[in-house]
Amino acid sequence: MKKLVLLIIVLVLAGLVAYKLFSKKEAPKTAVSEQDQALKISKNTSAFNAAFGNVMNDYYALKDALVDWDTVKANQAAYALARHADSLPVKQLKGDSSVVLTAQSFAASVGSEARGMVGEGSIDEKRKGLNMLTDELYNLIRTVRYDAEIVYHDRCPMAFNDSLEGFWLSNSPRIANPYLGNKHPTYKSKMLGCGEIVDSVNFAKIGILFGVLGYSTGFIWASYTWTEYATNTQIFKEPKLLGAAIALLVYFAYLVLRSSIPDMDKRARVSAVYAIFAYAMLFPTIWILPRLLESLHPGKEGNPALNFKDSDARLRMVFYPAIIGWTLLGVWIASLKIRLDFIKEKSILND
Repeated sequence: MKKLVLLIIVLVLAGLVAYKLFSKKEAPKTAVSEQDQALKISKNTSAFNAAFGNVMNDYYALKDALVDWDTVKANQAAYALARHADSLPVKQLKGDSSVVLTAQSFAASVGSEARGMVGEGSIDEKRKGLNMLTDELYNLIRTVRYDAEIVYHDRCPMAFNDSLEGFWLSNSPRIANPYLGNKHPTYKSKMLGCGEIVDSVNFAKIGILFGVLGYSTGFIWASYTWTEYATNTQIFKEPKLLGAAIALLVYFAYLVLRSSIPDMDKRARVSAVYAIFAYAMLFPTIWILPRLLESLHPGKEGNPALNFKDSDARLRMVFYPAIIGWTLLGVWIASLKIRLDFIKEKSILND
């Protein structure tokens, strides 16, 4: 009976972890770190929304010019965008001084990037400028909580050299890729509709969920087997269990790190570097240290996973397909999560 109650508690805890990982908060703490939520009542004055609308219209004109491979119109739109960004009345924002200062910084960056695009001679350089401009304008939109229109945030995974990604904003759900455009020397207009939203954080969340489920079910298994010859103290000091717990904490910290950096480009770089070191931490915590210390898990003296002499053939018939199956299941769930995010996060601001 006690084990049944324990099983129910573990399943409830695993469900709560899954809910926290995949649900999105509706009441963010700050304007900068706020999730892309709908604002039913405008938070800004009509004068500010009108001024910001001019900035957005100039950006859309710039984006459309790059779609058409028109550098003359792109220069005109970039110049107008810089002028309107410099004159944006950020002091009319309804918020504390930190919000105003942040908005001023992003607005200045938008103007600077737009002026830099005017000076670029080739359309390829202008497109690189558009990518940097989009990052700054995206952050500005989220800071001021611009809600006068729906703004769509799009991503092209092959914007530069068919391998590097690029982002842009749009006022239409229809994809019109400004990085490949309708006059590409190789693709012509075939890749005009290329665009998607993909975020590797979904794979980290799936990994954490699987880790929690593995830890929980392993705890239940241990209660049936190890308790017959090991004390609770020995179980809690088990090296592989401690290593798995450390790995989970490291990846929980990965999610915290991502949520603490409002700048999209900086968040991507820092998180990528952290993820590399987080993955490297798995080797000493899960594979190396447990083999150096006394462990309740089998296989310390050999390699049951890879050495056929260290594991029974019947075990391998289940073990190897299970590894492949659980891996593919995780990838499939992550792909479903990405598709769901593509639907939910297609727009920054939804009505």
